[in-house]
Amino acid sequence: MSRSGSRRLLNAGLVLIVALGTGRASSAQPIAFERLSGSNTLTSSEQTAGWRLLFDGSTTSGWRGFRQPGVPAGWQVVDGALTRVAAGGDLITTDRFANFELDLEWQIAPGGNSGIMFRVSEVAADAAHLTGPEVQVLDNIGAPNPGPLGFAGACYGLYAPSQDVTKPAGSWNAVRLIANGSHIEHWLNGVKIVEYELGSADWLARREQSPYRDVPTYGREPAGSIALQDHGARVAFRNIKLRVLPSVAGDFDGDGAADLALFRPGNGNWMLRSSSSGFTSGPDLPFGLATDKPVPGDYDGDGRTDTALYRPSNGIWYVIYSSTGALAQLPWGIDTDMPVPADYTGDGRTDLAVWRPSTGVWFIFDLATGTFTSRQWGLSTDVPITGDYDGDRKADVAAYRPSNGFWYVFLSSTQTFTAYQWGIGTDIPLPADYTGDGRTDLAVYRPSNGFWYVYDLSTNTFVPYQWGISTDIPAPKDYDGDGRTDLAVWRPSTGAWFVYFLGSNTFTSIAHGATGDAPIR
Repeated sequence: MSRSGSRRLLNAGLVLIVALGTGRASSAQPIAFERLSGSNTLTSSEQTAGWRLLFDGSTTSGWRGFRQPGVPAGWQVVDGALTRVAAGGDLITTDRFANFELDLEWQIAPGGNSGIMFRVSEVAADAAHLTGPEVQVLDNIGAPNPGPLGFAGACYGLYAPSQDVTKPAGSWNAVRLIANGSHIEHWLNGVKIVEYELGSADWLARREQSPYRDVPTYGREPAGSIALQDHGARVAFRNIKLRVLPSVAGDFDGDGAADLALFRPGNGNWMLRSSSSGFTSGPDLPFGLATDKPVPGDYDGDGRTDTALYRPSNGIWYVIYSSTGALAQLPWGIDTDMPVPADYTGDGRTDLAVWRPSTGVWFIFDLATGTFTSRQWGLSTDVPITGDYDGDRKADVAAYRPSNGFWYVFLSSTQTFTAYQWGIGTDIPLPADYTGDGRTDLAVYRPSNGFWYVYDLSTNTFVPYQWGISTDIPAPKDYDGDGRTDLAVWRPSTGAWFVYFLGSNTFTSIAHGATGDAPIR
């Protein structure tokens, strides 16, 4: 396949108009730690943005020892900080996370050593550091010199920090850890000091030269617990907060970019071409009946899209969890319902949801809590257009009305509604985040002229793009993993995909599929 940045007429008839871990010695000495004031709370803006506290400042709720039923006595709450005061082993969150932003502050004793690990599994290996990559916590001045790959903020054993921005032992150091698919960033005291791609050629080469070269489980888990390391030193953590990052829609292989996906009703096959292979290869999965409706989503919260179907004849959802390979059969809906799965609660898991045109009622089932909500929103002739229009990491209930071109959106952050006029009766609504700002944009595809009209809610500006012909089927997703949804169409007459990458202003065409197939959106 080829990509070109030129803006030119394609022979396909498309015109674009673009506006270090274990075995480390440490010693702990009593010191006067910096005292805590006004911590372990969330601001109203943080709450709106989807942040949650992992530590409330007074209890150990939400934590336990690695492979232990409770919190070991060596970990205690001291002056509003989660503190390692004696031997107890590593501490982990009871919840598991795939894609997230984690903020916390740490404070280490002179000469001390610890770490923060992520995507930790208790099943795959018998120690936290054997699965979870580690953000090093260290007194860079007082600890035995571990070399650059072991300095504070490093991805221990693989990536050294670009500079030393630590504060002295006994002071608080602020960490931000971003894990988004394979893309990882370490920030320390406001400076990005490490960045890498899990599973990349560079990562694999470095792993071969690291203490983990003979550890096949290291850095391979798509989701897991956050772990705080007991390395023998007194260490304290506070202001531990996290917000879940949404999984990339259609990312079946967990590399942070959408895959090409088709459903073939004739034999019930899902035909995938993985972005990690350059869209050249991928599995064909026999799963479903001709009358089933594909409803892919991240139902288990592991950062990978699960293969899933809704069967109108019995109202059952059939979901194959990518984390375990297990098949779940979940009754939710009736034959006339329209499935509208999305993450309505902001917990990183796709929820079961249907919209009932006969009554205009949405029925949403939260898989994490086993509870449901309902909301009347829309007319029988409306088109459901779920999206995160306010950027709070929760899907909003929304409907597009072809008769007047209005979008009616109920915002989860304020529990209020707003209306936008964008489109005409024959347009196809395609809400998604085309600008990469974390908010769903208004967008329609007009088959009559092959134009996409994208309206950015953050800036109140719009851009028209011509990308497609009247018989194309639009299938926008983030195919390059840059955080922006890309324009894409599938052409049934030739089985070709045409993808325009908005972030890089390049395009590609891929042969995948045949007449009668349907792209999975």
